[in-house]
Amino acid sequence: MSIIGRTMGFRALIVSSLTLIATACATTSNQDATKFLVDGNAAALRGDYPAASTAYEAALRASPGNLPAKRNLGIILVKMGDFKRALKTLSGIQNEYKDDIEVFYFLGEAARGASDYKTALGYYLKASRINALDLRVQKALSWCHYRLGNLDKAFSQAQKLNRSNSEDLQVKLIFASILNKQKKYEEVQALLANVERANFNVQSKDKISADTEKTLLMNALAESYVGTDNCAKAEPLYADILKARPFLSSALIGAAKCDLKAKQKNKATARLERATKADPDSEEAYYLLGQLYELTDKAKATYYYRRFLLLAKDNPQFISESRITRSNLVNLEKSSTR
Repeated sequence: MSIIGRTMGFRALIVSSLTLIATACATTSNQDATKFLVDGNAAALRGDYPAASTAYEAALRASPGNLPAKRNLGIILVKMGDFKRALKTLSGIQNEYKDDIEVFYFLGEAARGASDYKTALGYYLKASRINALDLRVQKALSWCHYRLGNLDKAFSQAQKLNRSNSEDLQVKLIFASILNKQKKYEEVQALLANVERANFNVQSKDKISADTEKTLLMNALAESYVGTDNCAKAEPLYADILKARPFLSSALIGAAKCDLKAKQKNKATARLERATKADPDSEEAYYLLGQLYELTDKAKATYYYRRFLLLAKDNPQFISESRITRSNLVNLEKSSTR
């Protein structure tokens, strides 16, 4: 969940996508390429992605046209976070795999990892046309609509997912994030009530995934508490989050809002500036900094406001803030010429 962005992960089993296709290998005369492909599949299935990548690359050196090696390498590159190479690798074979949901799902994951949500949405839609019931794809579609500001579509999809997958914590997280953007804070608190009562006890395939999910669920709940002016409940959550993830931009912004309510402007400013360093595309942090600096440093206020407008120009979620910012910039420019 950005807030989620790439940390959401949408981890999926890849046994089917990494199985050696016998018919494809039968057309390959180079036995070395076949051996490397088998080795890569075995490494991928045991979770050793660097070894898998090395093996697939060796298969491609031996047989540059080996499609299964390219396909599996592209998937592994996504899992390793090498999104640019993954996009290049998988986009080059998409015509040969028109009915392969894994190719289009992982193309979407690669584009999302590169923060290109519009391109990611297109790939996820292609994956959905292959299998409209794939839960990974439906989660990803909802998240992309959310990140692109298409809140009605994101809400509709997430609501359906939550009805049929009410115990899925990733679904809860996506739905809670959307509800927060719609200012439906009490609904978020109801949605996450059981998770809060269970002290955010998240079960996942590995500790890193579990810790990430726990942090993001806590963050979504804390944001809802800020939205209902309940910083007494939000602040302890943010304190725990920032111990584990001191540069999580959304948590820094939320904690700064509580600082502002407590009239601790210096503390809020420091947190917001950290948020812009952690996430240079964090629109809300720039907007709040512009407001904070208006009376003390007009040059900084102008910089932060202009940065906000640049980032928020295509985001329908910030229409009101953009209008206020333009008005404030006019006033700042007038005062600087007096």
